[in-house]
Amino acid sequence: MHLFTWSWIFLFLYVGLMLVVGLLGSRKVKSADDFATARSGYGPVFLAFAFAATTASGATFLGGPDLFTNSALPMPGAGSSTLSVSTSGS
Repeated sequence: MHLFTWSWIFLFLYVGLMLVVGLLGSRKVKSADDFATARSGYGPVFLAFAFAATTASGATFLGGPDLFTNSALPMPGAGSSTLSVSTSGS
């Protein structure tokens, strides 16, 4: 089969899986409060890691552009698919 055909097959399988997961999740969640707080279903260690990941993600999203703006390095993903590294020694 061609790549185009496999792409459509993968897309339909992915969308189908997401619908199944959504339906299973909607059976467990009865209100917005259940969704937002998980009704104490997670321990303090898991919540600490989740909070740390959220903070690191925000810091990366907000600090990354500033880091690359104020340095000589190009920002990865901004205009090219490869990271350019200077080999001139300067």
